Amino acid sequence: MGREPTGPDLCRGAGHALRLYRLDGAHYVEDQVAKPGEEFRLAEPIRWRVDPATLR
Repeated sequence: MGREPTGPDLCRGAGHALRLYRLDGAHYVEDQVAKPGEEFRLAEPIRWRVDPATLR
């Protein structure tokens, strides 16, 4: 996994990403990441898509 934004990075909006985690055994692991301008798609258990840049 990448570095989590802190300080000035977070203030510039670098941290506005959607992250989806899934259960793998006894632990959650990152499954998908969508940054502003990218489309986040979810097909199960419902269909959903969103660009993180549209969230406030």
